[in-house]
Amino acid sequence: MVDPKNEYDSAAYIAFDLKTGQLIAYEASLGNWEVGKKATDEYILQRAEQAVQEVFGTEKRKMTGEPQLAPLTESQESELPDDPYSVYRSVYYPGLLNGLEVRGSDHGILVNMDLAGHLIGITYRQLELDGAKVPDPKTALTPEAAKKKYFTPERLDLGYVQGGADSKPGIQYVLRNSPMLDATTGKEIDPWRATEVEESKRDLAKIKNITIKPKAKSLIAKSEEEARKIASGMFGVDTEKDYTYHSEQADGNYVTHTWTNDYSDYVSLAIDTTTNQVIDGELWEEWSEDEANLTTEEALKKAIAFIEPYALSSSAALQVETFEPRKLAPLADWMKELDKSLGYGEEKPSQVYAFNFNELHGDMPVLDRYYWVVVDGKSGKVVQFSTTLPMKEAAFPEAKLAVTEEQAAELFAEKLPLRLSYIWPAYYGAKAPSLVLVYTIDGSEGWPYVDAVNRTFNWDK
Repeated sequence: MVDPKNEYDSAAYIAFDLKTGQLIAYEASLGNWEVGKKATDEYILQRAEQAVQEVFGTEKRKMTGEPQLAPLTESQESELPDDPYSVYRSVYYPGLLNGLEVRGSDHGILVNMDLAGHLIGITYRQLELDGAKVPDPKTALTPEAAKKKYFTPERLDLGYVQGGADSKPGIQYVLRNSPMLDATTGKEIDPWRATEVEESKRDLAKIKNITIKPKAKSLIAKSEEEARKIASGMFGVDTEKDYTYHSEQADGNYVTHTWTNDYSDYVSLAIDTTTNQVIDGELWEEWSEDEANLTTEEALKKAIAFIEPYALSSSAALQVETFEPRKLAPLADWMKELDKSLGYGEEKPSQVYAFNFNELHGDMPVLDRYYWVVVDGKSGKVVQFSTTLPMKEAAFPEAKLAVTEEQAAELFAEKLPLRLSYIWPAYYGAKAPSLVLVYTIDGSEGWPYVDAVNRTFNWDK
């Protein structure tokens, strides 16, 4: 629909479901709207709530969860550089099933507004189950029972942090990962296949202290040319000859330089724009002639040789943890049947080794001072690197612990909230015959930790 008095600047679009008569989409723009003044987040959320209530009613609103306000979104469709509607705010109301969210699903209500808070679009997407089974939430373990099964001492790391509570150095127990648990068994599962995976417990046999010979070579890049030279030296490639296309992407306080070629190979570096420090690098080769087939120890030597030129003098003593190629999460039975029908063979596991090098203070690692290196065991090349450089000066407290590992695990089990929801695994575009109930950590307040000196459960925000 267009305004006959102003058909070029004002228009509206409305779509209904033919079977139910339900409004499923609305878009509008009026030429006389003023979008110069930016609305606050609170106003955007208030207007979105009002629109949802007015368009869909109270009952439909009860079938959605808490609103989620997205950052500024830039439209890819606008061809006008000064189009006031090319940047907009989105509020998503996730649809609920048995009162629970379906993770990874886009069903629910999406509200779009311009920067001034004018409603420019509202869309409703219904979840089509197509006969899939939906487990009853009553079959889930209680959160307390699930936490006791999972939060055990070997799932925690203990170490110094240079940026602890109030940005001061401290000693913390932290979770090794953010797990997804089968809510009916308490077992850790793969978030995509929903099948049981190896438990992410600490393995002391894969952790050891080492010494290296750091050379503190600069990783400062103030220009594309300086970044290119670092990338060439770091990954042993000729970016001038073999990676001739360059792109640059800014994202907040970081800028990423990427060099590519006609074979889909690329090298990239991420740089902190505040310090001009390279903090991340990656090499991707679509195909490699090299067949190194490194052992774990050979891959570790390769990783050490990679970081030594760039490591600081404070990094002479390190604790390294080795992550050997993990077994792929097993396929569910329905996935195996799909593979068979499509004529696909058995998946081959990767030959990728990862190494986490933490600086040591005394005998304890500093968790937020690290070098992360990934080595492709097949090609023998380092393919990924990240670091927390530059390492800041820090006066770490004396290692007088007021909490044991067991007590820290009990605090996590007692204090950490879990969120019950559904996932609906998909494989080659096909949906699983049944949804799965899962528990995940509720990280809405930040990342949880236990202060090992003050014996308190806190959030790193």
